[in-house]
Amino acid sequence: MQTKKNVTAVSVSSGGKFLLEIKQLPAGSTEHVEVDYLLIASGSNRQGYELASQLGHSIVEPMPSLFTFKIEDLRLRELSGVTFPKVKVRLKLDSLQKNIPQLTQVGPMLVTHWGLSGPAILRLSAWGARFLFSSGYK
Repeated sequence: MQTKKNVTAVSVSSGGKFLLEIKQLPAGSTEHVEVDYLLIASGSNRQGYELASQLGHSIVEPMPSLFTFKIEDLRLRELSGVTFPKVKVRLKLDSLQKNIPQLTQVGPMLVTHWGLSGPAILRLSAWGARFLFSSGYK
């Protein structure tokens, strides 16, 4: 493990090894290193996406998921704190005309002071993240 260094480029050699370009931070010398294995674990840092792209991977734009649903309805507010052990929830979007099986989930649900939460809702938000984003979360 090395600190205060940044991998700025990556490629694959003719022998199948990874060639890394590493720069010393702050802006300093550059070195080239050949390695047998490469693990890109950059989280949401776009630098990791760029390195993966240099190796020929396509990148799907990340977006938020695993969130509760904010629903402004006084009837729900009055039920705040109530849990249901097994519900069937379906995400219905005006912008989406086709029925997608993942947009229906079954499981526990919690009514909160701002809407809905719980495992079924979180799974629904994960599977529906791209659809929700494209519809402006309506």
